[in-house]
Amino acid sequence: MGRALSHVRRVLALALFLTSPAAAATLHVAPAGSDANPGTLAAPLATPAKALSLAGPGDTILLRSGTYSIAKSLTITQAGLSLRSYPGEWARIVAGTTDLTNLTSVVVVYASRVTLEGLELQGASYYGVKLDDKNGPLSGITIRGVYIHHTGRDGIKAQSADGVVIESCEIASTGVRDASNAEGIDVMGSIGATLRGNYLHDIATTGIFVKAGTRQAVVDGNRVERTGHAGILLGSESAAEYMRNGALHEAIDSVARNNIVVDTALAGLGSIAGDNVRFEHNTVINAARTGQAVFRAAANEYNTAPRGIVLKNNVMVLAASSSRPMIHLNNYAGTIASDSNTWFSANGTYGFWRDSTSGPNNYWTSLAQWRSGMNADARSRTADPLLNAAELYRPLPGSPALDTGETLAEVTTDYSGVRRPQGSGTDIGAHESAAATPPAPTGLRVVRQ
Repeated sequence: MGRALSHVRRVLALALFLTSPAAAATLHVAPAGSDANPGTLAAPLATPAKALSLAGPGDTILLRSGTYSIAKSLTITQAGLSLRSYPGEWARIVAGTTDLTNLTSVVVVYASRVTLEGLELQGASYYGVKLDDKNGPLSGITIRGVYIHHTGRDGIKAQSADGVVIESCEIASTGVRDASNAEGIDVMGSIGATLRGNYLHDIATTGIFVKAGTRQAVVDGNRVERTGHAGILLGSESAAEYMRNGALHEAIDSVARNNIVVDTALAGLGSIAGDNVRFEHNTVINAARTGQAVFRAAANEYNTAPRGIVLKNNVMVLAASSSRPMIHLNNYAGTIASDSNTWFSANGTYGFWRDSTSGPNNYWTSLAQWRSGMNADARSRTADPLLNAAELYRPLPGSPALDTGETLAEVTTDYSGVRRPQGSGTDIGAHESAAATPPAPTGLRVVRQ
């Protein structure tokens, strides 16, 4: 009997050994390495592509300092894989922008729980990073501290990437090959996306948008400067086949808060076919230089009207040379919960527009007319917000933005992490005045070499 039990135990132990997952491995890559090496720290591989071909689920690939030129997109199919620079070092992966077949992206991710961190990605004919749902929705992906620039089109494109976190990244100079469709961050059909602390600048089209039935997105504490189209949109235009689960609205139950948006050709903030989307405590400067409005809400091409928009505690500044309106609601459904905003036009023109294909059409020329016609912005004002551009548009002493905002239970900190409120009330805009020193520019946390 004892021998039989002992045999059973040995069989069970062997079965457990054979079915237990292998321990995660770490592969090292260095410019002076060799792809014939095993990928240890002492004998590193030479190329990220070789490391990916050897890596299994849950493994980590560490790139030593240097530049890695690639001729084919790096494809990640291993769940839980991490691709990052070696601690304290900085790796660059560089691709050309003309190969539309082999180099569509610098990195393409087809697996869940992948982490990209502390890297520089340059080029590719379409995207710096693409999160691709061709095998079904992805989940748990993190892109952190990555510098993405001079891409053929978008910086990051995420499709059905649930719970994706994109944080502390710098994205710049998109649209090298095709400037007509070259966003900084384009999130499509994702549930629970978080975009925070990123620095986007010199973007050919829109800085950030979430669309295609994206739900519960949080766009928080980002800095967006110099865009060829809009700054931040909760909802945009998507073809019907890309709408997640047949959704009609482009962005649902989502929020943009504590963001700083500067120098946009079109809307600083806006929503196309959004449903229950909130814009809270943002600072928008020099918006609508050539078109649209400082804030714009409109239906998409399928005539799905935006609805349930909240617009509170924002500083909204029109470009001084612009004659565009402060707000433009086009085919908007219902009322807009807009209040406690500071609106400013240096040239003195204050347009507040509401129009639709079925009417009514109103082109009000003052906040008072807008307030009366829409029953909105009762506590808002038109005034110079008195901001310090050298300190990321922090309010100066005497600013009408200080202590005059509405306290919003869901907004507990500001752009730089300072607790709200301070003093006698909540400040309007991205900053709460209590911070002792100006915040460092939001974005990349790793020193680039």
